[in-house]
Amino acid sequence: MSFAETITVGSELVRGQSVDTHSAYLGGELLRAGHPVRFQVSVGDSADDIAAALKQALARTQLIVITGGLGPTLDDLSREATAAALGLPLVEDPAVWQAIQDRFKAAGRAPSPNNRRQAQVPQGATVLPNPNGTAPGLRLDLEGGKSLFLLPGPPSELKPMVRDQVLPWLQARRGGHQVVHRLLSYGIGESGEEAQSRGDYVGNVKRWRSGNMVVRWVGAGIREASRSFRKLRGYQEIPRLLAALKTLVKQGELDTEKKVA
Repeated sequence: MSFAETITVGSELVRGQSVDTHSAYLGGELLRAGHPVRFQVSVGDSADDIAAALKQALARTQLIVITGGLGPTLDDLSREATAAALGLPLVEDPAVWQAIQDRFKAAGRAPSPNNRRQAQVPQGATVLPNPNGTAPGLRLDLEGGKSLFLLPGPPSELKPMVRDQVLPWLQARRGGHQVVHRLLSYGIGESGEEAQSRGDYVGNVKRWRSGNMVVRWVGAGIREASRSFRKLRGYQEIPRLLAALKTLVKQGELDTEKKVA
């Protein structure tokens, strides 16, 4: 299983002026895509800090998603920081610059000189068109099978790009189905649940909510799911859960989180 790391860029985030909702959103989407997030990092608008965060992420995870810092102003530094961290030159992409000009022309305006910065991409990057803004997304395929995405910060641009470009690419690369389900226990505290199941939790993610255990499992198929769920020896609803999973397999609904227990 490939783990992910998200890096949200913006001084307003680390100064407490804005709430970082991107990390929560990406954490959920990447988990459902079979890439649980192990680290979430926020950095200010500093090229050195962004580059340092990226280098750290590359040393410990396979998939990195950076959001923010792709705008036209001088404090939008994710492109420059990424190029510096990877030792790549920035080159202007004529198609991106043309798309920016066309977008302004359609709105009856002319781009300012600093908009041209948004056409600068690290050499070798794949450009991800952004139909809702001037900042394109970028994908870099790196050594060791690592992948890096740079995505714009505005939610109206970020979420459609994640939905329409990032997630389909991840699914095509991984292949097969993803199973993401939650097991909810009721009427028993977390300590009692742990003692009952003897610590044999499913998968790689567990969290607690209001005394009810929530276990999430991510896997590539029903057989792996069955093996993992059977580890919950203290859970009495395993047969019904497995039957529900098999039904979801037949219905082709494995990519949707569903409550089955």
